[in-house]
Amino acid sequence: MFFADNLKRTIYVCPRSVNDDGVSVFGEPIEYQVNCYNVLPTSASADLVTVGTSYLEYMQVLGDPEYLRSIKALDKVYVNVEPPTTADPLAKSADFFVKGVVPFPNVTRVLLKSLTVEEDSNV
Repeated sequence: MFFADNLKRTIYVCPRSVNDDGVSVFGEPIEYQVNCYNVLPTSASADLVTVGTSYLEYMQVLGDPEYLRSIKALDKVYVNVEPPTTADPLAKSADFFVKGVVPFPNVTRVLLKSLTVEEDSNV
């Protein structure tokens, strides 16, 4: 699938892992150049079923499946903020997390949910 380079923006994804104590920790931010925009569902859209009326809390990333293959659910993402210069294993200043990843043959869709709107017990 074709994605125009001039429409791409930089996001940083911190991969999630679980330490020996069962606590989620996040790795160093990995930079991605992706198409990232707000989810704007229509009444006939499957997005409306997925995100409901709180669609302003979500963003979606579309990109090449090979390029986005390492992004997993519950990873934390810096979209509108810069990642810290020093290591932050809890990624406290991240503004989104990966709600889900849907791979298609020619494109991968990554759904991001805002962390600044409400707390999610899974993150």
